[in-house]
Amino acid sequence: MANISIINVYAPTEVATNEKKDIFYETIESTCQKISKHDTVILLRDLNAMIGKEEHIQNVAGKETLHGKTNDNGTRLCNLTKQIKQRNNRYDDERDEIIKEKREARLKWIGTNKDNYEKYRQIRKDRIKLIKKQEAEMAKR
Repeated sequence: MANISIINVYAPTEVATNEKKDIFYETIESTCQKISKHDTVILLRDLNAMIGKEEHIQNVAGKETLHGKTNDNGTRLCNLTKQIKQRNNRYDDERDEIIKEKREARLKWIGTNKDNYEKYRQIRKDRIKLIKKQEAEMAKR
């Protein structure tokens, strides 16, 4: 089950030193890595970031941003977002590959042989009956 993880932040201003900004974004990144890949992450409060309409940023922020040009904090925020997205995409790719392998294995077993298909259907029916029987027994307790 997925949760929503909300991180409340106040970023250093644009005039802060690069060292302070690096520490801030490293802290956010390490916090995000502790959050489950299944969760939705929301950064709230004041990020002191201006995200512009540059083409290379559109895949993160879309075309309809408020500012014409991205400032340093905006670039850092977009880079952080890309890293989180890449981490989650790797998870999605791994999950999709496992599902694909399971589906292919099942299809190979069923194949075009009608006897195999009937056996598969019977196994599923038996399993459903068993689960319902176990649930009924647990309800009696």
